[in-house]
Amino acid sequence: MQDPEASLHARVPVHFLGLSQIASYGLLFYLFAQIAEPLSARYQVTPAFVLLGVSFILVIQAPLAPLVGSWVDRYGALRILSIGLALGGVGLAALGWFDHVTGFWLCMGIIGLGSAASQYEVAFAAAVQIQDLQSRHAISVITFYGGVASSIVWLSVAPLLTWFQLDLVLLVLAIPLAILSLIAWRSANHRQAITSRERSETPWIGFHWRQLSAYQQRALQWLALSVSLEGFVFAATSLMWITWFTRQFNEPGLAVVLASLYGPFQVVGRILEMRYGRLYDARMTGLVAFLCLPVSLCFAMIPSEIAAVIAMILFGMGHGVLSITFGFVISLFFESGVYGRAKAMIAAPKALAASAGPLLAGLLYTAAPDWFLPAALLTISIALVVFVRILKLPTRANHSIIMTETP
Repeated sequence: MQDPEASLHARVPVHFLGLSQIASYGLLFYLFAQIAEPLSARYQVTPAFVLLGVSFILVIQAPLAPLVGSWVDRYGALRILSIGLALGGVGLAALGWFDHVTGFWLCMGIIGLGSAASQYEVAFAAAVQIQDLQSRHAISVITFYGGVASSIVWLSVAPLLTWFQLDLVLLVLAIPLAILSLIAWRSANHRQAITSRERSETPWIGFHWRQLSAYQQRALQWLALSVSLEGFVFAATSLMWITWFTRQFNEPGLAVVLASLYGPFQVVGRILEMRYGRLYDARMTGLVAFLCLPVSLCFAMIPSEIAAVIAMILFGMGHGVLSITFGFVISLFFESGVYGRAKAMIAAPKALAASAGPLLAGLLYTAAPDWFLPAALLTISIALVVFVRILKLPTRANHSIIMTETP
């Protein structure tokens, strides 16, 4: 069992973890929006084929999640993060060496492995393992960094693609991944307390469904369902906002502006959570954020530019806060020694739901565009009702729901 007093004095390398998420999300996911065209030319395929490779990266997150979660608990999150960043760097650099489709899929597979071992779930686990009782603020800061990953990478990479060949650009972009990997490994060795085997008084904490209490089982089931449905709706709608607003206002330029609003307001929501979240039960702030989503979809169905702006503000802020809620709430029910495996039971179905979202959204919008947002509203409402049930569950006896001091 982790010593609560020791946890209070431990320091999370929160800014390093945040930078790791800029690198992981930015270079192993968002980057492909910029390099789809040059990659398609290099491999003599269509840009849509390249994006299919990106979908493959997302799909393999689901089967990898339980394995990564187990490794996080057994060996420590920072060590797994280090390996994930290294794999991502190798896959990214190698993507510029090959010119055959087989090489493309090999590199995307390596990048997929790196992504699974280096994104939010692992970074959150590092914060929880180091500072269990006070990890909520650290998770908020980490998601703030993740929220600006796309902007930083797109602005940084654009001139590189103008000045250099694609293979050199990819090699240069692999360097920060390698540096961060080395820092994570060194930090893992320096902070032996982050590994569950070294931190715990017991050599290994078992995690089996039958050993869980009834309320822990319900917490996992309800969190998995609500997180998956919310992830499905976010993935489905976020890629369709431009199409929806173009149809609604018949002005493609305006549609792009409106659709781009939700991204910055995710960051706004996370800033508010960092500033005020510690004063309230994490489940209550999550409930307020959840309520923003169905309200935003209702506003989006109103043919008014002002209503559309309100919709995107609420949509961005709601999802931004929920990304923190879903990262932290699991620790209200499970101690840090099993956080990785418990989180994996939620991450796996979410990954499947998120990967299916864009496809099903496209099919529904093509068949019945008027029913697209009502269907999303129904789905997110179900997710909200499921999440409300979590409020009735007892939390860990040793876990303060409201943060009492700032790390």
